[in-house]
Amino acid sequence: LAGERDAAESEIARLGVELARYRITAPVDGVVGELADLRPGSVVLEGQRLLVVVPHGPLRAVAQFPSRHALGRLRPGQAARMRLAGFPWTSYGMIELRVVQVGTESRGGLLRAELEIIHAPAAIPLAHGLEGSIEVAVEEVSPLELALRSVGHAVTGEPTSDEGLAARPGVAADPGALSRAEERR
Repeated sequence: LAGERDAAESEIARLGVELARYRITAPVDGVVGELADLRPGSVVLEGQRLLVVVPHGPLRAVAQFPSRHALGRLRPGQAARMRLAGFPWTSYGMIELRVVQVGTESRGGLLRAELEIIHAPAAIPLAHGLEGSIEVAVEEVSPLELALRSVGHAVTGEPTSDEGLAARPGVAADPGALSRAEERR
């Protein structure tokens, strides 16, 4: 009887270790934001992304800017505005933001930036995953200076715009919104 009990305890311990191998854990506490499309019986590989956990906390906007235009121009503290897709800014207004963090290296030609929400109109129901466009104030110039720049560019044959800070949707690694960004001059 003692031998059977020891064998059963050994089997329970082995099954506990086996069960731990199949446990899915997340590095942070939060809410499921994205979920892989899996069916019963699907094979899951080790390290395969099954879901995205959105940590609890304040929402942030995340954008990917073309690094050739953003490096050296985009800095923490700069004011920004966000227009959400599906919420016309003429009816709903814009979200006021501030740049809080800018990546230090380019990945795939893009530079990641995170922006905190300063003020959002009450009519906009903020939620993780909303897409939109962001305008970052990288400099302020007078209309005269803009006109002189245009004349100078026309004389030298250089383009008057460097395509600004147009961005592709970013990955919301922190609670925030996927966003596109554009430079405001």
